[in-house]
Amino acid sequence: MPTVLWAFGFLFFFQLFTLYVESIYRLSLTKLSMGPEMYGVFFILAPLLVLLLGRHGARFLSRIAIAGILFTRCLAPYLGARAQIVNSGIGVACFLVLFCYVLSSSNRFSRPDWASAIVLAVLGSVILRSSIWSTFDLSLDPAGFAGATAVFAVLIVLARSALKVSASPDASVPEPNVNVDSGAFATAISSVLVLFPSLVLLYLIATSPGVVSAWSGCNYSVVIVLATLSWMAAACVAAHVSVGRGMLAFWNVLFLTSLLAGIFANRVAFPATPDAPALIVAGDAWWQHIPLYVMLLLSPVLAFNAARVLERPCASVRLSAAAVLIGGLLLLLLPILLVFSNVWAYVQPVSGMLRNKFYLPFLLAGVLILIGLAFSGARTSPGASRVRAVWVRGAAAVLGIVFLAWFGFNRTVLARVPSVEKSGAIDRLRVMTYNYQQGSELNGDQCYLTQMRLIARINPDILFLQESDTPRPSGGNVDSPRLFADALGYYLYFGPKTVTNTFGTAILSRFPLENPRTIFTYSDTDEVGTSMAEIEAGGRRIALFDNHPGGSDAVMHAHADALVSEAKGHKHVIAAGDFNFQQTTPYYAKVTAVLQDSWLVLRPDAVGTPETILGGNASDSERFNMSDRIDHVFATKTFKPTEAQYILTPESKTDHPLYWCELLYQ
Repeated sequence: MPTVLWAFGFLFFFQLFTLYVESIYRLSLTKLSMGPEMYGVFFILAPLLVLLLGRHGARFLSRIAIAGILFTRCLAPYLGARAQIVNSGIGVACFLVLFCYVLSSSNRFSRPDWASAIVLAVLGSVILRSSIWSTFDLSLDPAGFAGATAVFAVLIVLARSALKVSASPDASVPEPNVNVDSGAFATAISSVLVLFPSLVLLYLIATSPGVVSAWSGCNYSVVIVLATLSWMAAACVAAHVSVGRGMLAFWNVLFLTSLLAGIFANRVAFPATPDAPALIVAGDAWWQHIPLYVMLLLSPVLAFNAARVLERPCASVRLSAAAVLIGGLLLLLLPILLVFSNVWAYVQPVSGMLRNKFYLPFLLAGVLILIGLAFSGARTSPGASRVRAVWVRGAAAVLGIVFLAWFGFNRTVLARVPSVEKSGAIDRLRVMTYNYQQGSELNGDQCYLTQMRLIARINPDILFLQESDTPRPSGGNVDSPRLFADALGYYLYFGPKTVTNTFGTAILSRFPLENPRTIFTYSDTDEVGTSMAEIEAGGRRIALFDNHPGGSDAVMHAHADALVSEAKGHKHVIAAGDFNFQQTTPYYAKVTAVLQDSWLVLRPDAVGTPETILGGNASDSERFNMSDRIDHVFATKTFKPTEAQYILTPESKTDHPLYWCELLYQ
């Protein structure tokens, strides 16, 4: 029973920490600056309380921490971003406080098989994120969470008896068979350098392995199957085998090498000057995927890293609290470093140092783990409950087999097949462009499912998404383009890979996407990656371009020149996106010299009507005047716009207008 409860504990921690980091970022994103939400980082300092109190009040604080984790997890699906920072921050703080006692030799918790508990937690996360919504945790949606509340209620009852805290918390005698290091300081260092970087990598990769597909273009189904099989195998190893330090270090080296090889295989060298030619990155070579597939198979090493530390407690509560305090800072710093590599231009004065450094937090975490292993003891103890946790092998096998059977059924029989809901020959297309701000509403709340319902209402044939690169901590490790494509029945080209650190330009289509590629142009603020693909529809071969340039005049000219150059090579072209330029700019003039503006064809004065402009809070005279719009759909004159509509904020569920139009073949 302790193993089961700690499995839930780790699962709740990963979920709460995901919400914690994501919510802080989303509120900063809506203002394009850091604000009061940054005070949320102080929750990481909760171990200071234990550091001050030592063993005094251990029993009371432990009970409060357990209750806090359960309460905040139950509350999490129902909160917006501002409240979520507080709620998930408290949950993370409670987990860190609890760990201060767990890592202490004076703790009297019933000890689980730590490796098995983490294995079950990761398997649970993979299942929740892959069984219904692609990479979106079902239990973090209010509707999906409702069915789990009964389970949580049972856990609260079980926690009192299974997570026993000694009536004499000041006692310093450890449980039998628990290996207490004589080198307490070395053990504390090992706790910091091995445990917390391992938790970070579990959070970034293992708990949502689907993000690896967006990192590199790997096949999503293969990624999920490999990840599930690897953690099922880990359950068998955890139940029977104690991994020595040498073997563990070698395993970590292989894991880190394959991870970095996979990242570097998908890295690009951006054009260095405005005059440099555009870099066109086409389809992936098969070998580019192998390192990350290997990494997924090796990823259970992270559970064994953490278990090695947890089975070797520190000598005192204060020493363990100091270790957790430093480890908590690492827990926050490494994911934020990954976020900063994406928004590098906005984090002066270290901007240039972080550009194109997607690999950096993974490299640092891996190196810290290897250094920490050098401070750990030569051998590990299997722990008092290792024998009792043999049943985990069967539990993991059943969970994995049932999930894989359902996953295969869901991805084949139940999958929505892309189809065009038109009778007769195709003679027009409904095109939509949507900068959905990484799934954020104006107030910073995450709203992937709300935005998905809005897309379904418009029902476009071609959907151009911007700021779509959400498979990273700032987006809750959710591959939202895949979520939309799988749920609504679209073919998907994700666009620039996550490792390139653009903000994302994804193309979704009812028609198969052929020759997908990304055009990288010069950038000095945000990386500029323009997605391109081709479709066959109604007897026409149509080139699609999804755009989101941003930066100086040189950046905007470089993008416009590359777009025009590529568009001239095709008879039928649709170019859409958040262009970040208005109709009075020279970049607009360059594009419209080749392509027509669908809105101006219908509204030459750029002024809409109540039928063509929905939503918005301004007066009608201001609301209908769209001369300052930056979200466009351009097309060759082989298309005739027949209908167009802007949906303004807040009805668009983001900070940009949603724009769609009908393009008639001519």
